[in-house]
Amino acid sequence: MSRSICLPLTDPIVDVHSLHSFVQSIILTQEQMLNWVYANYIHLFAIPDKTADFIHFATSSRPQDIPNLFLSRLHRDQVNRWFPDIRGFVLDCLEQGYYFSTLVNEFYIPGTSAFQTYDYPHHVMFYGYDAEQDALLAAGYFSSPPKFAKERQVPLALFEKAFKTVGQDVTSMNGTVELIRFPYRDRPYGIRPELSPRHLARALEDYVLSRKTEVPAIPNFNLGIDLNQSELVFGIGIYRLLTDRLRTQTETGASLHMKTFQTLLNHKTVMLRRIRHLLDIGYIEDREAYSRYQDVWKDVRILHHLYLKNSVKFNKKNLDFMTELLKKIEINEKSELSRIGDMLIR
Repeated sequence: MSRSICLPLTDPIVDVHSLHSFVQSIILTQEQMLNWVYANYIHLFAIPDKTADFIHFATSSRPQDIPNLFLSRLHRDQVNRWFPDIRGFVLDCLEQGYYFSTLVNEFYIPGTSAFQTYDYPHHVMFYGYDAEQDALLAAGYFSSPPKFAKERQVPLALFEKAFKTVGQDVTSMNGTVELIRFPYRDRPYGIRPELSPRHLARALEDYVLSRKTEVPAIPNFNLGIDLNQSELVFGIGIYRLLTDRLRTQTETGASLHMKTFQTLLNHKTVMLRRIRHLLDIGYIEDREAYSRYQDVWKDVRILHHLYLKNSVKFNKKNLDFMTELLKKIEINEKSELSRIGDMLIR
C-alpha cells in the first residue's frame, strides 16, 4: 500500500473497557448514533463474588448488537493460516474500510506501559495507515495508568511482531480478529436509532428499583465467572455492595480495581449528557434537573479521586468518608432519576 488512509474515529463516552470504547469511538463519528447510546448504558450490574473489577454496564457493546455496524470475526489461527502476510492483510482491511481490532503483545506497542518492558496481551484497534512513516494508526490504552487514546503510531514491523507473539494462552473468545465496518447499511438509509420516552422511563425505573434484567453477552473470559451461576446485584443496589466492599477493605486492606470507580464515573457522565439531550429536545422541561444531577456526578468524581489517592497511600479515614459519600450519592441519584422518569411519561 503506497497511500495513507484514516478511517473516522472520535473519543468515546464510555472509556472504561475496550469492549465499550472501541465501538463507541467508531459509531459516535455519526451524531445520530448518540440516540442509541442515550437509549442504552442506563442499567448497571455487579458481581458479588468478584473481588476486583465487579461493576459493569448491563448493555452489550458487541458490534453485532449495534445498529449499522457490520462485524466479521476470524480466529487468529485462521488468520495465520490463510493470511501469512499479516502486514498486507491489515493494510487491505483498512483500505476496504474495516477497522481492525485484535489482541496484540504490547511489548511491541509504543506508548503502552509494557513497551519494551514485559509481554502483555491486550486489545488494540487499528484504524489507519501513515504511508510516510510506514506505521499503523492505533487506538487503545496507552500511558501509565492506562487511558484510552487514539492517533498513536505503531510501525508496521512492530505490529507484525506484536500480532505474532501474543502466545497460545488466548481463548476462543479473545483469540480473534474483529473486522468492523461502519456505517454498514443493508437498506438505503440504514437504521435511525430513536429515543422513546417510555423506554427511557422504564429503563430508569429498572435502575432506581434495582430490578433484575438480562445481562449482556459480554466476554466472560474477562470476568472469570459464569454470570448465569452468580447472584447478581442490579442498579442502585450496587452502592450498598460497594459500601460493604469498602468496609471489608478497611478491615483487611484488600484492594478494588480502579475500573470499578471508572465505570461509575462513566455511568454518571453518560447520564448527565443524556439529561442535557432530553432538555434540548423537549422531553423534559425542568432546567434544574441537569444541575442537580451534576452534583451527583461531582460526588462520584470525588469518590473516584479519593480511591485513587487511597490506592497510593492507605488512609482509613478516606474509606470512612467514601462510605458516607456513597449513601449521599444513592439518595440523591434515586430522587433525581425518579423525578426525571416521572417527567418522561407525563
